[in-house]
Amino acid sequence: MQAIINKMFFGSWSKLDQPLLDGYTVLMPIPYDLPVLLELSVRVIEYLKNDNLKEILVIPDYPTQEFRDCYRKIVKQKSGYRLLEMPQMQRMIGKARNRPGVYHFLQIFNGVNQTRTKYCYLHDADAIVVMKDFVENQYHVCEENQYSVLGAELPRENQLRSDGGTVAATWEMMAKTEWYRRFPPYLHKSHAGKWEGKMRGFDTTIHPQWLTDSKEIGLDCNKRNLSRGIVHVPYTVSTFRKFKGGNKPFEDKYSNLLFLRILIDVLDMSEFNHQIPSFEDLLKGIKMEDALVTYTTDIARKWFYITQKRLNYLLTTNFFTSDENDLLQNYLERFEKELS
Repeated sequence: MQAIINKMFFGSWSKLDQPLLDGYTVLMPIPYDLPVLLELSVRVIEYLKNDNLKEILVIPDYPTQEFRDCYRKIVKQKSGYRLLEMPQMQRMIGKARNRPGVYHFLQIFNGVNQTRTKYCYLHDADAIVVMKDFVENQYHVCEENQYSVLGAELPRENQLRSDGGTVAATWEMMAKTEWYRRFPPYLHKSHAGKWEGKMRGFDTTIHPQWLTDSKEIGLDCNKRNLSRGIVHVPYTVSTFRKFKGGNKPFEDKYSNLLFLRILIDVLDMSEFNHQIPSFEDLLKGIKMEDALVTYTTDIARKWFYITQKRLNYLLTTNFFTSDENDLLQNYLERFEKELS
C-alpha cells in the first residue's frame, strides 16, 4: 500500500516551465504549532548576508489561521517571503502517518516543487546560524566545486555509506534543485530501502545521496559548529511532538522544551499559544519527579550543560538585542543554580 501511495502522489516532480535561475531559495519548514521557530528562522535569514538569495519559502506542516496571522506579523515589511501551504490530500497523508519525518518530507517536496532557482538551502528550524556569510559561502563552494549537495555535518553513524562515500546531514544543507529532481520524490522520504541486498533505514534525503557519485557531495564539517557560528539544538520538534502526545510527567532529555520556552520569552512570543510550560514550571521539574516536565535523570542534566554552552555562545554575538541577551543569561544561570 505504501509503495502505491508513494508512486501515486510522490512519483514525480512538477514540470518546470522555464530554466532555473541563478542563486538559491531558502526552504523553511516550520511546525504550525511552534510559531516561535518561525520568528527565530526569519531572524536568522535577516541576519545573514543574502546577495544570491532569491526567495524564502515558509512551509508549515499544517495550515491554521493563527499561523497565517503569525506569518503576516513576522514578515511584515520584509521582502522575498512566500507562504506555501500543503495541499489537503498531502496533509491527510501526513496526519495518517503522524510522524515528524513524514511531514518534513512533505514540506521539502512542496518547497522543491515551487523552487525556481538552481539551488535550495534547507534551513532547520532549531538551528541558529550567526556566521553572516555562511549560506553565501555554501552557495559559492557548490558553484566552484560543482557539488550537487553540500552539508554542514555528517549524519548519524547508521546513515553513512557502506562504501565510505560522502553523505551530508539534511540540516543547513545546500543542494542543486536538479539533484532533488534527479530522483523520484519518494526516495527523499525517510524509509526502509534495499542496499547491497540488505534492508536499511534511510533518513530524509539520505537514500538519493547513496545513489549519487560521492564526488558530487561535499562537507563543511572540518570545524566544530560553534567555531563556524552555528548553534544547533537537535530533536526540538520531535521532542515537542512527543511531549504533546505523550504521558506525563515528561522527561525533557535534551533540554528541547527548555530551549523553546527560553526562545518564547526572549523573543516575546507569548501572545501565541505554544503549549510549553512556563519557565517557573520547568524549574520545578529539576527537583520534583511528579512535575509536568522533569530533569531528574543524568542524561537530562548532561544535556542541559551541552545546551547551555551552545546558547551561551549566542551571548558573544549580536544576534539578540542586549535586553534579550540579559534574559537569556538570567534563565540559564537560574536553571544551572537550581540544577547544582
